[in-house]
Formats: sequence, structure tokens, C-alpha cells
Amino acid sequence: MLVQDVITDIRPMHNLTRERLGYPTQKPLSLLERIISASSKPGDLVLDPFCGCGTAIDASHRLEREWIGIDVTHLAIQVIEDRMDREHNGYKPPVIGRPTTLEDAYNLAARSRHQFELWAVWLVKGWPTANGKKGADRGIDGWVHIKLGRDETVKAAVSVKSGENIGPAVVRDLIGAQQNGQAPIGVLVTLKDPTKAMVEAASSAGFYKTTNFIIPRVQIITIKALLEGRRAYDAPHFTTATGRDEARKASRPTKERSRDRRQQEILFPIPGDAKEPPGQSEEVSPQVLDDVPYYMRVWRRTAR
Repeated sequence: MLVQDVITDIRPMHNLTRERLGYPTQKPLSLLERIISASSKPGDLVLDPFCGCGTAIDASHRLEREWIGIDVTHLAIQVIEDRMDREHNGYKPPVIGRPTTLEDAYNLAARSRHQFELWAVWLVKGWPTANGKKGADRGIDGWVHIKLGRDETVKAAVSVKSGENIGPAVVRDLIGAQQNGQAPIGVLVTLKDPTKAMVEAASSAGFYKTTNFIIPRVQIITIKALLEGRRAYDAPHFTTATGRDEARKASRPTKERSRDRRQQEILFPIPGDAKEPPGQSEEVSPQVLDDVPYYMRVWRRTAR
């Protein structure tokens, strides 16, 4: 008897299943494995143009198929990357369409502010509020856990601003939002360089003390800095004796650190005379590049 088109031996997804990732339309992995097994052979190419949380991708990978997944949201791509990393021994599929340059970032911001926010939250290794859904976020676009030491982690509120005209008001909004959201520190991610008034507003928030560290309550970091490899709170201030020794070693003057010292005042605002960082006067014109794909693609390619 041929397999029928009504499947009764595969249970639907329920809230307590290990596979559940939070997508309302998520299908059981065993269902996709059956469909792909029945309609393709190992080495064939499977395309899922609306891949969502990546069930078809996961099944294709398990069944040794080539695969391409396409989705419009950055959150979906992030979920798939995490899923493949967890389920397939750290496998990291290539991603096409995610911004990698400042021009790409401007391009994404011009197309969709919301998708830009999701991408920026991912860039600081955080997770979005309300599972990435649009709505009133009360000034907080995401959250991130910042590891300060071997045994210390602190939760930070993330606010993303992609506008051209921003000022100290956005910093004050973050300070108020982080207090209401019970996050001790906040990270403001901006597409444009912060102004001197924004740095002063961030400095006014003061510092947060942990067992071994003292760090600014508010940090401003640009998309450009994140793309260059900087992370939120790369250099917290130490309060322990060992920490002070490490901080003293890290503060020894070098040519590279001397060139970068003024930029650190933007990243870690400290009350005092804030100098304008290098490149502050350089304007980067937003460009919408026709050859930058709107949809992001992830794929698997094996050696034949």
C-alpha cells in the first residue's frame, strides 16, 4: 500500500517538546524528514524559501542533502544558526545578505528599521524583546548578558538607534528604561557617531559595582566599532588587587593604544573633558546598494 497523504503516526508539536523553539508554525522534525526522504536522494538540493526556524534545513542536513534556506528576518537566521550549532556539533553555515560593512548597515536601516534593530541586537550577542515582534518596547530593543569574569555576569538593556539626528535625549531614555526594566547597565548602539552631549549624558549615569568590577552604567557603541570587532564592555574597571594588576598591565602605553585612547572615551564615558574621537568629522553617506540581497540565505555545500 502506497503512503497516504494523511499522516497519523507523527504527533503534532506541543509546548513541552524538546524541539519547540517558539515558532507558532513550527513542524515536527520527523515530519520533514519523512517528506524529504520520500522526495529526494542523498546529495540532492533542498530549497526552503521561507525557512523560519529551520526545521527543513535541520532535516536536510541530517539526511545528507544539500540545502538552501531563505528568510526575510534576521531573527530567523539567528535561530537557525543556534539550532545548527547545537544539533550538529558546532556546525556554522555560511550566511549571505547579513550586513558586513557600514554601507550594508545603512542599506538595511533604509529598508527596515525593525530588521536593523534585530540585527544590531544580534551584533552585541543579545536577544530581542518580545521575541522580535514589533510593538511598544518602552525604549529597550533587547537584552544581553555581559560576562565580566569567570564567575560574574551582568544583564544589560540594549537600545538601538539608526536615525541620523540623535542627541542626549536617547541616552536619558535608555537610563530611564533600564531602571524600569531592572537592568543595572545599558548599551546604546548607534549608526551615527555619538555627540559630545550624548557622551556627557552617559557619563552622568555613573558606575555599577560588582564583586570584582566597576563599570559605567551606560555605554555608547557604534555599529562601525562592532563591525570592527569591539564588544560591549571590553575593558571594565577592576576593583580587586589582582584586577588592578591586570588593569595596570593593560594600561601600559603602546603606539596602538595611544592612537585609540580618545576613542575609548566614547566607548567608556568617564566624567571629564570628552575629546572628539578620530573620524568624528568624517561623514558616511547612506547608500542603498542594488547588489546587496534583501533576503539572507544560508546554505550547506559538501565536497563531492
